[in-house]
Amino acid sequence: MDATLGDTAVRIADLATKDSVVAIAAADDAAYKYYLLKVTSDGIIELEEDFTDDYGSSFEKNTAILMGHFFVRENLIDMTPRTK
Repeated sequence: MDATLGDTAVRIADLATKDSVVAIAAADDAAYKYYLLKVTSDGIIELEEDFTDDYGSSFEKNTAILMGHFFVRENLIDMTPRTK
């Protein structure tokens, strides 16, 4: 049976552990080929409820994901909280 890209990505993600740094393909981003993520979860987790991240990306309940913090190379999108 041929593995899909999603299947392969999940198997590779299984190798990620807390505090590891992984490269994530940025397929739909004209500015970057990949992102670097410092993993904060203990490997892949399955969401217990729908989740929207700080960048507005939404994920449905039962989606398998890695939680973490992205390294910023250039601040193309300013996600700094505004103070009054």
